[in-house]
Amino acid sequence: MAQGGIVARYKEPYRDFLYREMFARWGQMDVLARGSGTTVFSIDRVPRLLREIAQDPPVFLMHLHPFSHTWAVTAGPETQQTILQQVDSLAAGMRRSHCWTVQAHVLGERLPFDLTQAVAERLTQAGLWVDPTRADHALSLTVLEGRAFMGVSSLAENVSRWSGGVLFYQKPAEFISRAGFKLEEAVEVFGISLAQVTSALDLGAAPGGWTKFLADRGVPTDAVDPAALDPRVLANRRVAYFPVSAQTFAARSMSRQYDLIVNDMKMDACKSVGIVLRLLDRLRPDGQVVITLKLPQKGFLQKAQAARALAEPYFRTVRLKHLYYNRSEITLYAQRAG
Repeated sequence: MAQGGIVARYKEPYRDFLYREMFARWGQMDVLARGSGTTVFSIDRVPRLLREIAQDPPVFLMHLHPFSHTWAVTAGPETQQTILQQVDSLAAGMRRSHCWTVQAHVLGERLPFDLTQAVAERLTQAGLWVDPTRADHALSLTVLEGRAFMGVSSLAENVSRWSGGVLFYQKPAEFISRAGFKLEEAVEVFGISLAQVTSALDLGAAPGGWTKFLADRGVPTDAVDPAALDPRVLANRRVAYFPVSAQTFAARSMSRQYDLIVNDMKMDACKSVGIVLRLLDRLRPDGQVVITLKLPQKGFLQKAQAARALAEPYFRTVRLKHLYYNRSEITLYAQRAG
């Protein structure tokens, strides 16, 4: 049965925040199915919605995929054949010039076969190029509440190219802190090209996870924090250490200029943005900023929006995103005009 809509993935504690933002922007949408961290919405304007989400994704939306086909799924032996027949009907219209991946999720169901492998093999048999490491398009299939929802899209339309928006990074040989993963994810999500960053400033750097991530990728980095850096970070010749507070550093008269300023300080979100704004004269045109906004339990989203409003007059682009590696925090990304 053909029916249009999207499958949205998110962290379950933030479901109501996501709903509130989506309904405010696109009006009430019919919910076809809902499970932990997943909601299926019926929508009659999917292409337009995908374009608007790609331009400015909702803060708490980790991943989505459109669907054009939905049907009942049972746990019987005929299930696999039914799914593959549906895949065949969709594969007939899939372009062979694209490289494809299969993103399949089975939530609250038990299927007697590997769904991802079965679908990928079927696409290969249909003459399609399937390679998850090089894919630019996806066939996505979610099984939830006894129904399957299937569609195709470019990975750029799915908010995250990672299945379900879940990223897994390997710990480096000299692991400093899990916080480094937040910056690594931000660099990917916001499309920051570190090859074009000639200098960076890390505010609140200790123990040095973010500084190490940047320096290991060839970026000369000034690390600012009154607390000590890990000796392995200090040993890196690309790292310059300033053992002072970010406020003291901002008050100094210095000629240093940066392409990137990052800030993971544990302080009020608006104060954190305010410190970065005091350093704008040291951020080059087109320079970029990444700030982790530490947020209270009450007034969570309002505080984040206030921080965004504080930054917007000074940047051409400002985005808020709850990353996979964020906890009770949101990442703010901003870029100056050229």
